[in-house]
Amino acid sequence: MQNIPSLRHCLRILIVTGLLGLSACGSAENESSKVEAGGSGRYQLVAQQFAQQLLLPGFANHASAASSLQQTIAQQCSADVIDESALQAAWTTAYLSWQKTNFLLFGPLTEERALRLQFYPDKRQLVPVRVQQLLQNPATISREKIAIGTAPTQGYPALEQLVFAVPATDPHRCQLMSAIAAFVATQAAGLSTDWQQQAATFIENGEEAVGRAVDSLQRAVYRLHERRLAAPLGLGAGNDRLPAPTSAEAAVAKQSLPAMLATVESLRQWLTGPAGLQALANDATTREYFTELEATFATVITALQAEKLPLAIAVVEQPDGLLAIHAGSLATLKNQLGQLNTVLNVYTGFNADDGD
Repeated sequence: MQNIPSLRHCLRILIVTGLLGLSACGSAENESSKVEAGGSGRYQLVAQQFAQQLLLPGFANHASAASSLQQTIAQQCSADVIDESALQAAWTTAYLSWQKTNFLLFGPLTEERALRLQFYPDKRQLVPVRVQQLLQNPATISREKIAIGTAPTQGYPALEQLVFAVPATDPHRCQLMSAIAAFVATQAAGLSTDWQQQAATFIENGEEAVGRAVDSLQRAVYRLHERRLAAPLGLGAGNDRLPAPTSAEAAVAKQSLPAMLATVESLRQWLTGPAGLQALANDATTREYFTELEATFATVITALQAEKLPLAIAVVEQPDGLLAIHAGSLATLKNQLGQLNTVLNVYTGFNADDGD
């Protein structure tokens, strides 16, 4: 396809100037319409839309939120009286921003890097134990030692413990919060920078890029259904069908369901949004698939928004709505996503999550 070199050139211009729009290369509508042409070039055009409208803005937004969290902690820890609500709001904003990108396990974001930013699942409750151990041994607290430490002490869950659970009177709380926040901000900035450097290659390898995206989206929905919601409900392999509220992510901050909702809304953009995979729907059958997928997304989002209790409380006191989501619309979404690589005729490789 003759226009691909110019697309790569345009993307590099956008990266250098910091512009994430499409003004230098034509409108988003024009680019989307070109996907209809078919051939391998259409994958490159979709990969370009991914990079410019989803990947680069998503990781940049997370880096900005993580930086703001670090700054808020520094400001509050230097104040005479800490505004706990400001700390909690900054953590929540950064954490929910991370939920919109943490499932994109390709390119710079490896499983290891993701685990260091969010150690989950924490089946042995290592995070609160390790945080307390550090607080009791202040000589072990520094940015350098956190950076070379283990995942339970490095990311959002460790900060969650410090922001929401550790008393403000703890003499070493600020020291540890500052060290971990620096690690999180550095990692977030690194991921954003790495994607800026790798975006042109991602676009050039269009069909492979689309395959990797499909694989990550499928895994994300599988993990939502089989881990993030199933485990607290006591469902799934290895569970005894008794509620397990401590297995919910961000349970201390009461952000389990908002985190799931952030992920689902981001997945929706990757699949049925203007820059999503629906741009590859070139026949009636494929368009119908994406129409049905969009309807399922709407149902899942509405159901999650209707849940008013924090997940860790709801699984014990009012589990019926969550059980209905798990068995109904979220299961449907998982099954629909399982067909995506076949629908689009893309190779995604081996999915270690489902054991197929």
